[in-house]
Amino acid sequence: MEDIKNISDELLSVLNKNKESIIRINSEETGYDLHDIELLWGDLENYLLNCHALYDKSTQLWSQNNTLYQTWEESSKHLRLPWGKVLVCTPSNSIIPLLPIIISSFCSVGNQLIVAPSRKVLKTTELILNHIQPILTQNNWKITLFKGGGRAALDEFIEKSKIDLLYFQGSSRNRVNVYTRCISNGIDIIFEGEGNQVTIIDEIPASQSITAVAETIRNAKMFCKGQLCTSPNVVFIHKNIATPLIVEYKKLATDCNYYKMEEIKSLINSESFSPVLNFAEYSNLEEVIDLLKSNYRYGLQISIFGNRTDRLEKCLLSEIHFSRLTINMNPTIQNSLLPWGGYKKSGYSPVVNFFEKATKKIIIEYGQS
Repeated sequence: MEDIKNISDELLSVLNKNKESIIRINSEETGYDLHDIELLWGDLENYLLNCHALYDKSTQLWSQNNTLYQTWEESSKHLRLPWGKVLVCTPSNSIIPLLPIIISSFCSVGNQLIVAPSRKVLKTTELILNHIQPILTQNNWKITLFKGGGRAALDEFIEKSKIDLLYFQGSSRNRVNVYTRCISNGIDIIFEGEGNQVTIIDEIPASQSITAVAETIRNAKMFCKGQLCTSPNVVFIHKNIATPLIVEYKKLATDCNYYKMEEIKSLINSESFSPVLNFAEYSNLEEVIDLLKSNYRYGLQISIFGNRTDRLEKCLLSEIHFSRLTINMNPTIQNSLLPWGGYKKSGYSPVVNFFEKATKKIIIEYGQS
C-alpha cells in the first residue's frame, strides 16, 4: 500500500507540473472549454491522492471475502490476482481523468497495459505518457502505446490472442462483434459503452429555486459539449412545473427541444453527444417508469430532482435496472473512487471500483495431501 501511495503521489506531482500544457493540448483536440477540463482534472487529483486508501479498504474487503468462503469450505482460499496483459481502448471524451486513473489502478496490482486511445486524443495521451515515463520505468510498470486506434488494436491483439483482458470504453455499436471475438479467443472483457442518462424533475427541491435547477441542468448539459456519459439527454418534467422551468432554461441556453411523452420514445435511446437537450412533460411518474421499462436500453445512471425523493427512489429502484442514482445535484459530477458500471444493453461492466476491475477472482480449494 505504501508503494501505491508513493507512486501515485509522484504521478500526481509530475502531472500537476505539466497540467497547463496537458489541458491546453486536450482542449485543442476535443474542443472542450479549459475550465471544463480543469474540473475533470480535479477528479484525477482526488483519485491519485486517495487511491492508496481505496486499495487498502479493497484488500480488507477481499480478506473478509476469503474468511466468508472459508466458513463453508475451510480448505479454500479466495484470491485477487492481476489479469496479466490488458488492452485498454479509451474514448476521446474522457482521456482526462481516465488514463492516469486506469494506469495507477491496473499497473499497481501487476498488470501490463497496452493503451489504444482514440486517435482524436492521441497527442494528449502521448503527452501524459511521456511525462510519467520515468516513474513507470523506475517502478517497472509496463505500458505500450498503440497509435492505430481502437479498431486496429482489436484486430491486432484479439485475433492473435495477445492479451488476457480487453477493457473497452466507447461506442456500443460493435459490442456483439467484440464480445464474440473475445469469447472465441478466450479473452475476458470489460465493455463500457455510452451512458446516455435521463433526468426526472418531479418537483423543485425546497432548498433550490426554479432558476437554480435550470442552471444545474444547463451546466450539466453544456459541460464538455454534452459529450460525457453522465450528460442528461432527456429531461422528464412534471406538468406542474414544466412551463416555468423551460422558460428559465431558455434564458440560459437555446439548444433544446420539447416533446410530448409519446414523441420521446424514439429519442431516449439516441445519444445526442451534443449540447442539445430534449424535454418531455409527464403527468405521473408511472408513465415515465413504464416508458423506461419498455424502451430504455441504458443502465448507467438516472438523475432525479424533487422533495419526496425517497418515494421516487423506491419506485425507480424497484422497477428500473440502473447502477447510479443522483438526487438533487449536477449529474455530471463524478468521484472515480466510487464503484462504476452497469451499462445494461450498451455494455458489460460490473459495478465495482477500479482496483476490482484491475483484478480477477480466483478460488483455490485444497484436498488432503
